[in-house]
Amino acid sequence: MKTRVFAAGLCTFLVLVISRPSLGQFGNAYPPPNNPNANAPYNPNYNQFYPPTGAVTPQQLPGLANALATEAQQLLDNLRYELYGTFAGRQLEMRAGAVLNAANQVAQNAQLGIAGQAQIAGAMNQFDVAFTELNSVLRSVGGNSPRSSASVDRLQKVAFQIRNMIGAYGPLPGGPPPLTGVLPIQIPGLPCSIRSLTDATANLRIATNNYASFVQNAFRTLADSAQSLNEQVRYFQGLQSAPVQFVELQQSFQQLRLVASDVNTLLGQINPPPQVIQTWAPVLDSLNRVAALLNIPGQLVLPRPGIGGGVIVNPGFPLPGGDPGPGPAFLGMLNQALAESDGFLQGISANASAVPGGFQFVADARNLRGSLLNLNQQVRVGARRRDLIQTMAVAQNYANSINRRIAAVARGRIGPNIARFQDLANMLNQLQGMLN
Repeated sequence: MKTRVFAAGLCTFLVLVISRPSLGQFGNAYPPPNNPNANAPYNPNYNQFYPPTGAVTPQQLPGLANALATEAQQLLDNLRYELYGTFAGRQLEMRAGAVLNAANQVAQNAQLGIAGQAQIAGAMNQFDVAFTELNSVLRSVGGNSPRSSASVDRLQKVAFQIRNMIGAYGPLPGGPPPLTGVLPIQIPGLPCSIRSLTDATANLRIATNNYASFVQNAFRTLADSAQSLNEQVRYFQGLQSAPVQFVELQQSFQQLRLVASDVNTLLGQINPPPQVIQTWAPVLDSLNRVAALLNIPGQLVLPRPGIGGGVIVNPGFPLPGGDPGPGPAFLGMLNQALAESDGFLQGISANASAVPGGFQFVADARNLRGSLLNLNQQVRVGARRRDLIQTMAVAQNYANSINRRIAAVARGRIGPNIARFQDLANMLNQLQGMLN
């Protein structure tokens, strides 16, 4: 245990020493669109997911890249303030250091104009890998680090605009052609264009942000569930710039929609003022649009006042009933385990070719994550306890297989991915104890 803590602390120290930026070389951060004051600082509350309206020019790229570097530094500072001394904080600081290094490289390349365009795509790819890894870890502690979560939100908004501008999602209508060396993101098996999916997801982000901001200020009893939904949407949007298979994207969206279904049910039960429902309606419209693009059947519909059943249940699952469920504590732990399994899968996928039996690790991790998703859905629709126990046993079998492979390959060494799996294994044991 001491070796693990010392190694993690040493790695954190090295990353932070290497990653300290010199942001003065980047000039001012990107001003909000249509702001005539070119020296205005980047507005951290600016709710924008697209490049400025009107003609988009490469001259706007350096400003956006500056904002990316500035916000990455702010994220690192916030993590140090909020999570200092915790295991999650150490893990997040290492990942935030990688995000900052990549963001600084994007900013440096953007200052070179045409000479740096060929390197911007590679730097953004490095940023996307680092950001996806960080975002997956932050999901499990986001509620305890509101400043850091807000920084991640702003960082993702700026990154989305940069990808749009350089043509990572395909050229914007009426915009400039992709920069040199930029290839549109590909998601194998995706039944629609990446451009249409990212646009629909951006609209979903805007709608959920608007809803979360409204209830935070006017109806605080709904604030926690709105924050949870916001984190799920942010993670889903981040997957669209990561190496991901279509089936993983579908699973992530199904998880997101289950959270939205809970919000929908809560709204029906408490019958809030009409303004809340009016702000919630665009969220459902956007959710249903994304579901249609992903070929996911069933829709979410607005709840009727006083009734928590305004949802069309996903086909293939039994209706609620049977044994009493395991309770909210079980579901909360299961959500943490799902977030941890997401991060573990992404971590080992990035290094699969460099680890003996790496692709079998990935296969087992995907099966484990799928089992946890099935368990989550069964809990939410009221499946029988014996069915939950069976699904839990399947998840444990995959976890045991991963544990045996780790023992054979690592031989006692512990890195970030192994530490994460140990945390996940502890959560699985707690879940199994709750069911027995």
